[in-house]
Amino acid sequence: MKQAYTRRREQGSSLLFSAMLLLIGSVMAGGMLALTSANFRMANYEIETSKVHYIAEAGIYRAIARLQADGERADGEETARFGEGEYRVQILSERENHPVANIGKTTDRPTGEPSKFEPSMDGEVKTKVIRLRAEGRLPSGARSVIVTWFDRDSQTFIDWQEGSAENR
Repeated sequence: MKQAYTRRREQGSSLLFSAMLLLIGSVMAGGMLALTSANFRMANYEIETSKVHYIAEAGIYRAIARLQADGERADGEETARFGEGEYRVQILSERENHPVANIGKTTDRPTGEPSKFEPSMDGEVKTKVIRLRAEGRLPSGARSVIVTWFDRDSQTFIDWQEGSAENR
């Protein structure tokens, strides 16, 4: 009689042991699923962030190409589809003698070559600088903004600031 009781008790312990193993396996599988899902969302976020960045950058370069082709005063706004998204570029201002544009620029060079910049009467260098703001957007709602100053004379960027749409 005692043997039968012990045998049933052992059979119950193996059921308890297998239930515990099943519970531990389920918890581990759930954790791995949550981790994989988080990694997938993070990778998708990185891809979308890169896409909207390059869409906004394409808007900046397209606006500059249009300005170089037109050769006129800079003003206006343009919205265009690009790839999966769209960009909106605003030409915010054009200034003569922007302080940032003139850093390190002088009217005479140490080599004796004449400067390509024309000095004003007070000795300051006059350059045409354009401020551009581009916003890239995707249908998913991802957005990126680039604000830059572009020197039309030297065809170089003076300042380049990037961020999400909330920061600009």
